Amino acid sequence: MAALVMSPFLATAAPSYYAYDEAPTDGFMYAMRYQQAKLACGSLPDDLETDYAKAMRLTAEASSEFEKTYTKGLAANPRWRKPATAEEQEAECNQGQVALRVTVRLARQWFPGGW
Repeated sequence: MAALVMSPFLATAAPSYYAYDEAPTDGFMYAMRYQQAKLACGSLPDDLETDYAKAMRLTAEASSEFEKTYTKGLAANPRWRKPATAEEQEAECNQGQVALRVTVRLARQWFPGGW
């Protein structure tokens, strides 16, 4: 019984598998995230394109492994199911842009001198 009561606290006390304190070394997911946002939106705002490109350049300069896997991700052909309604497509586009902007904010944290 005590284990059941304590289990929610144990789950929150476990360390996260995701560390955002340091720049990533695997770029595949970041390339796929970018491609999916482009597919959902058709095109992205210029400021987001510029900032995301800068974030990826700075991250690639910090890790040669990131650059290789990011390039591999850009070359991949992601599967994408076009949403059934315009509202769903708009929501997917917005989610994609938010994810890219979060990455840009993280890159500003990772590379304060680069901005």
